[in-house]
Amino acid sequence: MHNIAHFPAEAQIFISTARKIAALRTTARRKGEDTQYSIDALEGVLTTLAPLVEPDARIICEIILANCPKVLDTIMLAHAKGCYAMPGIHSDEMMEISAHIITSPEVEAATRFVDAGAVISLPAGSRPLIDVIIREDCPRRLSLLVAMRNQRPTFENDIIEVLKSAGLQTAKNLAQLQDDGVLDLCEIMSNTSLDEMTLKEFAWFIASSTDFDKYFIHHELEAIAPAEVVSLIAMTASNHGRLRLSELEPSLSALGAAEPWDTFFGLTSPDTHLLKDAKKKLGKEGCLEDNS
Repeated sequence: MHNIAHFPAEAQIFISTARKIAALRTTARRKGEDTQYSIDALEGVLTTLAPLVEPDARIICEIILANCPKVLDTIMLAHAKGCYAMPGIHSDEMMEISAHIITSPEVEAATRFVDAGAVISLPAGSRPLIDVIIREDCPRRLSLLVAMRNQRPTFENDIIEVLKSAGLQTAKNLAQLQDDGVLDLCEIMSNTSLDEMTLKEFAWFIASSTDFDKYFIHHELEAIAPAEVVSLIAMTASNHGRLRLSELEPSLSALGAAEPWDTFFGLTSPDTHLLKDAKKKLGKEGCLEDNS
C-alpha cells in the first residue's frame, strides 16, 4: 500500500478514511454484510475534508478505489474542475485504478472521473474489461466502458462483443442506454458488412424499430439475405407488421441476453450465426414453422 507519511495531516486523514471505505465495500461484497451506515458516515468525513486537501493524484486515486463519486464532485467543485491532478498514464495510481475496475464492480467514481474529462489507461487493453463485463454480467462496468468510448479506438468492436455474449442485466443496460439516447447500437452495427452481420445483431435492429433502409441499401440486402429476412424488414413498414414483430420478440433485453445461436423472429442460424445463413426454424414434425 502506498506510503502517505509525506502528506499533510489533512490529506493523511483523508486517505486513511478513503481506505476504510474501500475495505468496508470489499467486506460487504464478499461477506454480504451491511456496511452502508458506516460508509455513509465516513463519506461525510471525506466531504468535510475535501476543500482542505490538495487534489493530488493519490487523493484522486483513493477516491476512485473507495468509489465515492459525490466526494469526487466535491473535490472538483472546491478546486475548480480541470485543476485537479489526473494520475499519469504510467503512474502507480493509474495502475491501481486500472486493476480496480477489473477486480471490483464499484466503478461509479471512475465513471464520474471519465465523464469529467479524465483518461483511464488500460495497460492490457480493453479485453479484460470486456471479459469481466460478460463473465459477471456487470452493467456497472458497462456504463464505465461506454463513458470511455472516446478513449478506446476499439470501442465499437468492444460493445458488439458485449452484445454478442451479454447476460440479462447487461442486456437490460444496453437497451436502457439505447432508449436514453446515450448509445446507438444500431448506428454502431451499421458499420458491419451485411456479409458479417450476425442474426442476433439483425434482430436487435428489427426489435429496436429502426429503419433498416436508413443504414443499408435494400437491393444489397436482397442479394445476401434469405427471403425470410427480407420479409421481416418489409414488416417494419406497417403498424400491423410492427405489432406482429413485437409479438415475436417482445423484449429487447431478453433478445440481448439470448445466445447467438438462438432463434430470433422465428429464424435460426445455429452453425455460423450469420444473417446470410438464417432460415426458418424447423418445427417438431420436421416442417418449417409458420410465424406469419
